[in-house]
Formats: sequence, structure tokens, C-alpha cells
Amino acid sequence: MSVRRAGREQGPRPLAPEEFRNLLRINPTFVVLDVEATGGKFPPERMMELGMVRIKPEESWTTWESLFNPDREIPPYVADLTGIRQSMVQSAPRFQHYAEVIKEFTQDCWLVGHPVTFDYRYLRYEMGLAGHDFVRPLLCTQQLARFFLPEQPSYSLGKLCRALGIETHERHRALGDAQLTAFLFQCILDVAMREDLPLQPE
Repeated sequence: MSVRRAGREQGPRPLAPEEFRNLLRINPTFVVLDVEATGGKFPPERMMELGMVRIKPEESWTTWESLFNPDREIPPYVADLTGIRQSMVQSAPRFQHYAEVIKEFTQDCWLVGHPVTFDYRYLRYEMGLAGHDFVRPLLCTQQLARFFLPEQPSYSLGKLCRALGIETHERHRALGDAQLTAFLFQCILDVAMREDLPLQPE
């Protein structure tokens, strides 16, 4: 995600560490997602790219990505940040064309993002415009990292990943950032499942 929504934005309820561990013990499926949009406030801004990585225990990661025609001009600063130009989305499908595919890809999954609220709200907004009631449980890697990976110099996605030795490629493109967040999430999973990690009060 490259452009944040203006104004106040409430994140998902953070899971307590023991709740998160209990969740992991039932081997859930996760979909790590990232949204690129024409701006931070909707409406009138629209999604122009979605990238997703589905993580299922003991299976290879599955990825999905698409550009969308947002039916509006991409501001120059957004185009410069993401590398997504008007010519790239002009002939792309509109979001509603893939709404059912996205719904099926995320069915019975926990959505994961960094932070997850922006991406989820944009996805819900676009799904609503396409006629779908879209509700999924959420996990925020930024919130989880603050507990399971304490004392990092920064909890922004790029800086945190660099501090952990995770290579950062294709930043500010949806699938690139979703994959980066997935690698970060894997680090959090590895730490969270350590039985010797003491639980700390929130």
C-alpha cells in the first residue's frame, strides 16, 4: 500500500499473543494482501491494483494479482511512487470483473496486511460497489511485530524488513509489497510458535 487514507482510521482489534498462538494451532489459512489506489480517501479514489499471497500450512504459497481500471486519472505523484501509469490501467479490467474470484480466493481465510486496515477497507469498499457483502477476520503485521519482534528501529514495512534482513524488491507495487509482508509474517509466525517466548501484558 502506497497512499494512506486521510483522516482517522481505526485498526482491527489486536489479537492478544496467546489468542494468536491458539489461532496458529488450528492451522488456519492466511491471505496477505496489498492495495495500490489512486489516492488515500474513498470515495472518490479507487483501487488500481491488488496483490495477494495465500499461505496454507504445508503448501506452497499461491499468489494472485491484477491491475484494475479505476475510471479516474492517476495523480502524477501516485504514478511516480508506484510506477503505475494511466496507459497501464486504461485497458485493464474493472474491479467487478474479478470480484467473485477475489471472494473465492479469500474464502475462510484471515486477511493479513501492514497495516491491514487501509487495504481491508479499500477492498470492502470495492467489493461493496461490485454488489458483494465482504467480511473477513484480520491480522495486522505491524501490531504483531511490535510484540513478537520488539525493539526494532522502525515498524514501517520497508525499514522493518531491511532490519530483519528481508530483501525488498518491487516496492509500492501490490504483489511486491504483499510478498514482502508475507515474508515478514513468516518471521512473526516463527517467533510466535516458540514455546519459550514469555507472554507479556498488553
